[in-house]
Amino acid sequence: MNTKKAKLIAMICAVAILAITATTVVAVVRRNNDNNQMCDEERYRIRRLMWKIDYTHELSFHFLIYRNGEWTETVGGVAIGFVSFFSPFHDPFYTDVVFVHTKEEAQGFPENIIVAWPITAGRGNEININQIHRTANRLEVALEDFGLVYPITAADLVDNWENVAALRIALGLFHQFHFPAVEPSRRN
Repeated sequence: MNTKKAKLIAMICAVAILAITATTVVAVVRRNNDNNQMCDEERYRIRRLMWKIDYTHELSFHFLIYRNGEWTETVGGVAIGFVSFFSPFHDPFYTDVVFVHTKEEAQGFPENIIVAWPITAGRGNEININQIHRTANRLEVALEDFGLVYPITAADLVDNWENVAALRIALGLFHQFHFPAVEPSRRN
């Protein structure tokens, strides 16, 4: 393929991506201008949803997602695509991510809920948790300052996920794609 043709294809792809993103943003702005209170609540819900997806993706959670008439077990990248406004696979059908401890607990949720649980096979959780402990120790960060006690457990990844996520952000271990959610009552 010659250079001119490759540049033209790259430019067309870039324009298409910009058009899709702009269309999504315009639709969200138009919808949100109708009801400003709804805008704030919706923005909070979406940011919190994205924060949950980022967290579960970073810690290699498993997911149960209802798609094409059936429940499917998948990994984080797929779930991110369904909830991110900037993804061509965005689907507003999904309204929340619920954390559970095991795959067995993931059964029976409504179809619009993405269910996530920590990895159990191999040493995945152990590696993630040890990384948190080592980094907190090296940086002299007290787990108690984040509402956690030593040792952090797999149950903490589910039951205290916001505290674990805040600790990971403070330790520089959370490579979030989106800003952490701030509760509406705490907004300025």
